[in-house]
Amino acid sequence: MNYLKWVSFVLLICGILLLNHLLLQNETSWIPVSLPFPGKGLTLSYPFYLNESGKFVLELNTPIVIGKDKISMSDLPPISCDLVVKVLGENSFSSEDTIKKFTYSGRMDAAGLDCYNSPPISFPKRGNYTIIIASNSTVEEFANTGAMIALSRSENPVNRILSYKIFKLLSYILIVISLFGLIYSTLCTSPASLKNRAT
Repeated sequence: MNYLKWVSFVLLICGILLLNHLLLQNETSWIPVSLPFPGKGLTLSYPFYLNESGKFVLELNTPIVIGKDKISMSDLPPISCDLVVKVLGENSFSSEDTIKKFTYSGRMDAAGLDCYNSPPISFPKRGNYTIIIASNSTVEEFANTGAMIALSRSENPVNRILSYKIFKLLSYILIVISLFGLIYSTLCTSPASLKNRAT
């Protein structure tokens, strides 16, 4: 029974660690940065942490302008800009990209937003980063409405959500099995149980 108790204890630790990893990953690795779009001559800096490497895009979210809501989404032109995006990371990691346009990517009708994406930006490994965004131009499309800019993971969200739910279910199963094992092994090694077996 001691063997069952140790196995159950190991399963419990594995289940808790897996669940903790999934919760942290879900919070910090999908959209780690969200900032207002900087005006001409302004620079924004924001530190963040990634739980895993991957490719991201800068996603612009701007309110749908009256008149544009009647335009086919495929006909909306890209948004021209002049952004310098610098990323600083651990071990002297540094990258710099100049973004000249954001391409239309979709519409969130419920939120009343049009969405535009930049070309991908790669992050080679997990760790601490700082993103610095400097704007060298005025974007006429945002003059009256403003916009938010977010660093968003560019992987297929359906696959990521599905794998997240599968591993979350697995962590719950490990925790439940381990608790049953610990309870069973405790009952079997209790003085009353040992006495009954002895008689």
